[in-house]
Amino acid sequence: MNFTIKDVENQVRLKILDTYEDNYRFAPTEIFNAIRDGLRLIRSKRPESRYVNCLLTDKMLLVNNEEADFIIPESFPATIGETTYTLEQYRGFTINMEERWMEAVVNYTIHQMYLKDDTDTANADLAKTYYAKFTESINS
Repeated sequence: MNFTIKDVENQVRLKILDTYEDNYRFAPTEIFNAIRDGLRLIRSKRPESRYVNCLLTDKMLLVNNEEADFIIPESFPATIGETTYTLEQYRGFTINMEERWMEAVVNYTIHQMYLKDDTDTANADLAKTYYAKFTESINS
């Protein structure tokens, strides 16, 4: 079973206590960038993550059941290719990876968010902790 961008974003926001939609600390596009970077890192370090249901995948997203590049728009609504998507439609895109990699993506994304929030020294420690969790989850 696959998971969506929204699934990852929700888990990240719950864990970093950034759940007030009208006043997010981190913009959705910041989180989407970190998700994409985490997916790229997993795919580079664990080639088997490119397989979904024993089939080799080429791209990181499924949009309308078609493989697609993980493009992050600057704002929404956004036109990707010839189609315009709302933020909610974009969040519904499926990540083209088996669900067992979701925890790693979440941990990497949290790591990136805490790196951005570097005014508090505790956040630097949290960033290291979540990167360690990410590394552990892709190496197990």
